[in-house]
Amino acid sequence: MSIGRNLKLNLSSKIFLLIIIEIILFILKAKTAVKIFDFFFVFIFILFLLDIVWLGLNHLASKKVSFRRIIPKKLVEEDELKAKIILENRNFLPFFGIEVSDYLSCAEKDKKRFFIFDFVKAKKSLSISYSCVCNQRGKYLIGPLRIIYSSFLGFFRIETVYGLEKVLYVYPKTFRIETVPPLTRGVLPWFGLNTISASGDEDEFFGLREYKKGDPLKRIHWFSTAKKNKLIVKEFQRCNFYQASLVFLLNQQENLGSGKKSVAEYMIKIAASLSKYFIDGDICVGLLSHAGRVCSFMPNKGQEYLEEMFKFYAEAVAESHINMQEFVEEYYNLIPSNSTLLVLVTEKNVDVLIEILSLREKNVSVIALVILSSTFYSPPEKRENVRQIRENIEARLAHLNIRSLFFQRDEPLEKEFIK
Repeated sequence: MSIGRNLKLNLSSKIFLLIIIEIILFILKAKTAVKIFDFFFVFIFILFLLDIVWLGLNHLASKKVSFRRIIPKKLVEEDELKAKIILENRNFLPFFGIEVSDYLSCAEKDKKRFFIFDFVKAKKSLSISYSCVCNQRGKYLIGPLRIIYSSFLGFFRIETVYGLEKVLYVYPKTFRIETVPPLTRGVLPWFGLNTISASGDEDEFFGLREYKKGDPLKRIHWFSTAKKNKLIVKEFQRCNFYQASLVFLLNQQENLGSGKKSVAEYMIKIAASLSKYFIDGDICVGLLSHAGRVCSFMPNKGQEYLEEMFKFYAEAVAESHINMQEFVEEYYNLIPSNSTLLVLVTEKNVDVLIEILSLREKNVSVIALVILSSTFYSPPEKRENVRQIRENIEARLAHLNIRSLFFQRDEPLEKEFIK
């Protein structure tokens, strides 16, 4: 935790009452010869001075009082955010009357947490824990931590802000995926990906390098060897790998349902689970989405890359006002060649997949992840014949050689991914 900043002195309303009393006593003392008024005037004035001295000593002592707040770096929705404040008094004297407040945006009602440390022994530390449940994915703000200490009589209060606001990403909860439809083989290289040295009929020439012990003699590049007067070999890249791209649109008007039982939440949960599945399986995965603004991740691997994708999943909301056809036409060039395109759509946008077939000129195969939005209508009487809709869409997509998976409200999402 950083040192205090934004130091602010607050005056208690009691001090104004004290000033009025002192003025009255001064007037009475001046107009009468009653000694008792002199006594109370001096007594209150001395108390006022002592209060200022106490505040000054407290302020000096506070420079050797440190605070630390411990919070998790990331959470998954429905996890409990557990925070802890540790106060350490490094002074040779005890410290009195510290009020600590923190802000938790995940709290449903009282977002501020107040704690009072009445007495902290010299060279000792105290800790206090508090928590709230992060019911939904999102970007949560924690803090800043505010420290307030008062004078002995409470006439003065000094408030100090420690640290800055902390951002905590609460990721969507993922589900287990056992298998996905077959993917299209991709071709390296992509910027940022490691090239794998290999040999074989399916490998493509990548470049030249110096000979290393153990390299096959058949890979020696004789022309370069003669030119450089040292052994040079041909290096190949492995093209037998797979990459997938996820495409979805969080349209505001098409986001039927509410809360976790909404079309947008189902899309986010499916996309996040697939991203994790691909990264864990060492498969390149990319993302193209629109949630009020376009978000594009070029295919890549690695846990750090997955973290960045999950930050988007955490804060994405259904704020897009464009339709799927406009989306695909506008950002067509961001879809990589030689990949499998997994498109999350509602049954109302299935016709757009016909347009996506043109991507096959880029050696892109399409898998339709169809969310039956009519099942999100409430009341249920408004829901259409789901079975008939599914059969019609499945037949049309099969005729176009598009593999399809279907999802509907209140059915386990992992159902379509079970072997």
